[in-house]
Amino acid sequence: MSAEERRELYRGKDVVVVERLAPGSADVAVTFTPFSDRSRRVGGYAETFLAGRGVSAVHVISQRNHWWQTPEMEPALEAIRALKLRARHRHVTTYGSSMGGHGALLFARAVGADQALALSPQFAVNGRGAEWRRRWPTLPELYRYEDTASPNIRVAVAYDPYDGFDRRHAEAIRAVTPFEAVRVPFSLHPVGPALVEMDLLSGFAQAFLAGGGDMAALNAEIRSRRRSSFVCLSGLLHRLDRRSAKGTMRRQVQKRVSDMFEKRLKAGAPMELKLAFRSVVKPYFDRLEARGDRKAALRMARRLLQLNPSSYEAHALLARQLGRAGEHGEALSVLAAGYRFNRRVQTAVAVADAAFAAAQPEEAHRFLKIAFGLPQTEAGPWVNLILAHGGAMDHRYAKRAFRLAAEIAPDHPRLEEARLRASRAEAA
Repeated sequence: MSAEERRELYRGKDVVVVERLAPGSADVAVTFTPFSDRSRRVGGYAETFLAGRGVSAVHVISQRNHWWQTPEMEPALEAIRALKLRARHRHVTTYGSSMGGHGALLFARAVGADQALALSPQFAVNGRGAEWRRRWPTLPELYRYEDTASPNIRVAVAYDPYDGFDRRHAEAIRAVTPFEAVRVPFSLHPVGPALVEMDLLSGFAQAFLAGGGDMAALNAEIRSRRRSSFVCLSGLLHRLDRRSAKGTMRRQVQKRVSDMFEKRLKAGAPMELKLAFRSVVKPYFDRLEARGDRKAALRMARRLLQLNPSSYEAHALLARQLGRAGEHGEALSVLAAGYRFNRRVQTAVAVADAAFAAAQPEEAHRFLKIAFGLPQTEAGPWVNLILAHGGAMDHRYAKRAFRLAAEIAPDHPRLEEARLRASRAEAA
């Protein structure tokens, strides 16, 4: 990538804006990055895809998960407006997913766009008008969609109508601005992975950027292809599990997803693992272990990670197999590498647990420091860590871990046991 192709327009602590021109491009996309568990973002949303299709783009890249509620958006938007994109291109389209979809809707008018394409967007931060995820930050609302929407902008929203989170945000958006709907049933949040798996996103996005995009045809294709979509079938199984469904339909769906998983794993095909991990992926490896075939379980876990190198679930699964094989040092290395893709307190505590098992208390305490600084939502990981490794923990860490668990879940059934264990660590 040469300097002439990719030019930085603005850099702040919260936002970076880069321009990537494609010679002869009639249209331009202004993209916004999604929520990320990674600490550092470099590339823009869909940057490789757009460059490969010869479409010019301006990428607004978040440096933290702020949902664009930062004063830096004013100079960032001014840098984009200075390009006079509408005067130079046939269509200007804002584009993003989830947090990026929120940005695409929020700032379409500000950058002079005539189109906005949002995948699983939020209507507003903090759940106003819809709902909010527990692990997402609470933010001051500097920009509101009601204040920035325009009836002159063509808007398309892709969402899962059966996912309560996606649906409620879509309904709140529709109350402000009518939009063209792309419905992706059982994809859950966000819809992008399902559309990619069904080989529908790239063609539709490119057509939409050029002012086209047949919504009726796209929705018909989704209805047809989702029956063989690993993501959508996993989402359906996830929905049935949440409803505690145990009938024939659930058994049939689980068997189909399980068969697809085994077939794709053996064929070396990458998969979206998150939705199916608990109900399909983990049971598959449990069956291998129950047969006493731990070598096969370890071999297939390595293959799964090779196929899905950005999946924390694949890292965690391989780490578990390595730990059971007594390879605690490698298990720690694998799990620590996976933390980059899932920077949550539960993950940091899991790495600390692996470090204690590998007799590396300094590394364990390093990850505990990280975990203490993350948003706290669950007591279980702290309680389990104290019970498993309280004797190896620095008493200050054990005491702090117990306090967190007690604040989050004062009625946790093993809290008193954890208190006694933490007290023994302090006495030692």
